[in-house]
Amino acid sequence: MRLSMLMRLVVATLVLTLSAHAQGPAPAGGVEEIHLNGDCELIYQQPGKSKLHTFKSWDICRRGNVNSSRWANESLNNGVPSTVFTDVNEVSYELHNVTDHTVVFFLHQRLPKGWEVDSVPQPEISNGVATFQAYAQPGQLVKLHTGQRHASPPQKH
Repeated sequence: MRLSMLMRLVVATLVLTLSAHAQGPAPAGGVEEIHLNGDCELIYQQPGKSKLHTFKSWDICRRGNVNSSRWANESLNNGVPSTVFTDVNEVSYELHNVTDHTVVFFLHQRLPKGWEVDSVPQPEISNGVATFQAYAQPGQLVKLHTGQRHASPPQKH
């Protein structure tokens, strides 16, 4: 199956991110890292290999529906009315630690061109991919809410 150029960019970013995490100092206490993409697929590498693999597990990650909204902000500039439309997409994830030790989930979510992250706390953003973190104790279910926002250029009336 051929990957689109965008998917190749996302995969390349994930390889760099995974490599950076693997080569960096281990988190305090040696916390295991679990990497997921925005579709709730686990991303992993076989030991000694460079190819990334994905695996979908409903026991570990569940993605809610995308909730989309749009609103208009109207203003006057030198007496001329204009409107800026803002679109927001929000997704909730349920991340379940199925291990017997503490883990940190890294959720890598693609950010469409021209969009901004609308989440608190702000994730790390690199090459159009937002990376959210969530720690979970053994057996814990963590809810992670993500948001993306896009404002259109002002439209004069």
